[in-house]
Amino acid sequence: MSKTLRTRAFTLIELLVVIAIIAILAAILFPVFAQAKMAAKKASSISNTKQIILASMMYLGDFDDRFHAIRQIIPMPPPKWAFGSQDMLQPYIKSMDLFKDPGDGVQRNDCDASYGYPLSYSWTHYRSDDTNLVFGLHAYNHPTWTQAQMRTSLSQSEVGSPASTINMYPMWFGGSVSEGYAYYRWYTIEIGGKSTGGNNIGLPVWPQGYSVAWCTGWNTIMSIGAYNGSVVWGFADGHVAAMARARVMDPTWDVSPTGAANNVGKKNLLHYSEIYK
Repeated sequence: MSKTLRTRAFTLIELLVVIAIIAILAAILFPVFAQAKMAAKKASSISNTKQIILASMMYLGDFDDRFHAIRQIIPMPPPKWAFGSQDMLQPYIKSMDLFKDPGDGVQRNDCDASYGYPLSYSWTHYRSDDTNLVFGLHAYNHPTWTQAQMRTSLSQSEVGSPASTINMYPMWFGGSVSEGYAYYRWYTIEIGGKSTGGNNIGLPVWPQGYSVAWCTGWNTIMSIGAYNGSVVWGFADGHVAAMARARVMDPTWDVSPTGAANNVGKKNLLHYSEIYK
């Protein structure tokens, strides 16, 4: 007598259980993969910042201990009309791709995209006539200014505590392709989180953005780049650190025209004076 072999198949319930288990595992693992990807980009951003900040230190050695400018106005061949910080540091950097932060996905709408490359980093702005609002290290110059109006960056010897003074930060801006023109913030306090009026948080941290009009007439995003709230900062002594923007400057910083006296002793890692460390 022959026996009939029967192949046992999965029941519908068993299939549903397997699918449910796979879905649960995917829900657990996908965020882990996303975090690992974010951590890798952050590590790359730290590396980029470190190499650029070291280039700026080499620049100091060749230019009488004075920090480079954000933008300088000198005769340039077309189509370039300004000399940006990336141009000043180019002799010390092998690859200009370092200026593109791996997490910066902001679409560029530059006036002249035929030249240059995305710039994801900028430098704190210094202006000697308004050190309550503009207290960074690097000068910014405009082509319409007279020679008497041209600014000069600070020297390293003028920085009270270089190891506690930030001078480089991630600026993600839709207009920062070329010319060293738009990838900085005029008022340094906005990098620290306050506006000139003191009524809002100034320049937002990614993924939040500040909508501005660029020369194309389009609105574009301006933001401090961050990885889960952690911003990568470069310091005047050459080291790099990742920390929340809230740790950079005292939130009670007085931005009023007469507020300088009220800020003595308040923490401000963006300021060059050691009395704010």
